Amino acid sequence: MEENSENNNNNINNNNINNNNNNNNNNNNNNNNISSNENKQNKHSSTKKERHLVIMQHGLHGTSLDFKTIRNHFLKQKDLDNCIFISANSNSHFLATHDGIDKIGERLFNEVKELYEQYDHPVKISMIGHSLGGLITRYAVGLLYEDGFFEKCKPDQFISLSSPHCGSRRPSTTIFNKVAHIFVDNFLSVTGKQLILHDTEIPDTIRTFPSTSSPPPNEKMKSSKTIVNSSVKNETDLSLPLAEAKEPSIYKEVGNNEKLMIIEKKEENEIVTNDQEVPMPLLVRLSEGSFFKGLKSFRKRVLYSNIYNDVQVNFCTSDISAKNPYTLGKLMKFSEKYRHIIEEESILDIDPSLLEQQQQDKKSIDEKDLDEYFTHDTHHHFLKRILKNLNQLHFVRYHMYFKNMLSHTNIIVKREWINSEGFEIVDHLVSNFEG
Repeated sequence: MEENSENNNNNINNNNINNNNNNNNNNNNNNNNISSNENKQNKHSSTKKERHLVIMQHGLHGTSLDFKTIRNHFLKQKDLDNCIFISANSNSHFLATHDGIDKIGERLFNEVKELYEQYDHPVKISMIGHSLGGLITRYAVGLLYEDGFFEKCKPDQFISLSSPHCGSRRPSTTIFNKVAHIFVDNFLSVTGKQLILHDTEIPDTIRTFPSTSSPPPNEKMKSSKTIVNSSVKNETDLSLPLAEAKEPSIYKEVGNNEKLMIIEKKEENEIVTNDQEVPMPLLVRLSEGSFFKGLKSFRKRVLYSNIYNDVQVNFCTSDISAKNPYTLGKLMKFSEKYRHIIEEESILDIDPSLLEQQQQDKKSIDEKDLDEYFTHDTHHHFLKRILKNLNQLHFVRYHMYFKNMLSHTNIIVKREWINSEGFEIVDHLVSNFEG
């Protein structure tokens, strides 16, 4: 009996010990589960993405529907669920894009500020512009910079899709170029004149230079006449020939109302100057001051350019380049995944001398002698100035080639039934966008 009693007591004690151990194990498991859940929550909160406002601006004669395909592709990306994709609508009404880049850009500027409030203050902003939309966004960027907007909303990515950053001036070497130049100048209102640098109301027969500079050292001159309000005010004999004058300081950053020296050669040894207040062309101002600083503040800047067959915007102006290397004999190797995008790293030259030239082209634009470019153009000093200013910034460049003449709208698949070749460009844009 006593033995049975002792055995029972031992069994009871053992059971109690086992129960206690089980309870301890359960408590430990519960604690581990709680810690694990807390870690998951902490990890989730640490990887939570910042709200990102993405503005897409259409081009000339466009509407907010131009970005329908691109926006739909963006919305399908689960890793971009923190982004708010907006097709700008403030310039979609009839002929709104004829009002001038400054007025159009100001409307976009106001729309961006309204969207920022409407979507509860996103942390960062990116801007995508197609064609003229690239210039419109750049103007709005300058206004946003001046307004202090980027101090509360970080500028992230600036992307332009075939935009005429250097304007739409064309050499008068072909009938097409001549007709295009006349069309832009006369049928696109204020915007057209800005695109071909005619918004200063200075005809192409007049050569212009900043008033702080000497006339160009190309011609010798015995005398000059200074004309104000179309009347001869005085005549001055100049003993110093133009050939000995200093090279114009055409790249100095200036205000919006820099005084220009307007020069017109009348005879072999005579020029007429009109010293008056003339604002610099808008595209020049767009490459300087707050517009430059605003563009510079973006974390990443991207240019998509068609190398051929873009009727509206040629390669040099969209790529912010002085020349098109593909017209010099460069071979094109296309991406296997994106058949219309050229792999820049794999470009080879036909001629060894061209290969040497390619190496020189990799140098900074500041190291180049820009005098050899745009010499055919009466506004070449403005073009060089724009080119030099913008090339102080780093751009990621993508070059594309389509065989048909719809390159300009293919790039955004404006109409799916006719621009379907551009779907892979849209895929490339979306895949390389960083939310």
